[in-house]
Amino acid sequence: MPRGSCETEVPIVVKILQPVLWVAQAVGVTRLIASLAGAPRALVYLASLTAVEILGSLFFAYRLAHHPGLRYLALWRGNLLLFGLCQILYIAGLVYTGFSGN
Repeated sequence: MPRGSCETEVPIVVKILQPVLWVAQAVGVTRLIASLAGAPRALVYLASLTAVEILGSLFFAYRLAHHPGLRYLALWRGNLLLFGLCQILYIAGLVYTGFSGN
């Protein structure tokens, strides 16, 4: 596989990160459901997107180090994808909180 090609790296990055992206979505939805159900904030905060981001970055760095066809620029792309998704989930939660008054 040629190294350094964005066209070849992005599908591999998405494939490697797919489980982490699903976990991030599940945590975001869990937080939303707990918040909508009126759960105490301490319980809602147990579902931490920050922990998903950190553990997901470590998981991805480990997988990247053991994948011969990826460069470290792929780590940047993957983390950008993961953090972007988590930021969208954070913003959605803030918008909900702002409009609902909770």
